[in-house]
Amino acid sequence: MRRLFRRQHFTGKYDSSKSKIFWLLQTEPDRWFSPSQIHWITGVPVSTIRWQCRRLHAARPPYIKRQVRGHLWHTYCYEYQLGARGLRWWVNALASGMPINQYLQEMAAYQQKRDEIKVI
Repeated sequence: MRRLFRRQHFTGKYDSSKSKIFWLLQTEPDRWFSPSQIHWITGVPVSTIRWQCRRLHAARPPYIKRQVRGHLWHTYCYEYQLGARGLRWWVNALASGMPINQYLQEMAAYQQKRDEIKVI
């Protein structure tokens, strides 16, 4: 049996990391972010960011835009920016009851933990 629509939910790790990435990308729509910058702000593991950004860029039309930073013959990395389809997803997710406050609290807790100075 074919499903006519997909029920939107925000219960798993995949959805929470995707929502955190999209939150960061939509806050500054003109800025490009590297995976390490996204990790530094949101706390999502870098490997998850790379995998999700690759997948979301490969969708047609893409959710996020990608550009190469650096020289192609030497060390380079990708930087990401939110696309038009990603912005539509974000608006629809907020309308569907995405728990953005929970994600913001998780990111704030990660940043506080990250910034703690441990004196031995």
